[in-house]
Amino acid sequence: MEYLDIVNDNDEVIGHCTVGESYDKLLPHRISHILIFNDEGKMLLQKRTAEEKFYQNHWSATVDGHVQADESYEKATLQEVDSFSIEEKNDWER
Repeated sequence: MEYLDIVNDNDEVIGHCTVGESYDKLLPHRISHILIFNDEGKMLLQKRTAEEKFYQNHWSATVDGHVQADESYEKATLQEVDSFSIEEKNDWER
């Protein structure tokens, strides 16, 4: 099961919860985002699938993911970057 840190407005850890609990109870938690822009200033977005547990079919940051409990933003971000790929060049050029 995936556990997240619950944080206050100063990003200080005040507890822990599961991913499901964080969304069911609207608990603030850490997420990392990477935004990628091309030379024209256009931002690359991803569209979440219909199978996603949360925010199905919504547009999202180029790369994003939860920061696990007791994990740094840097480590979480690098893990998300490792799984990032652009399927087709045409997708980026639109």
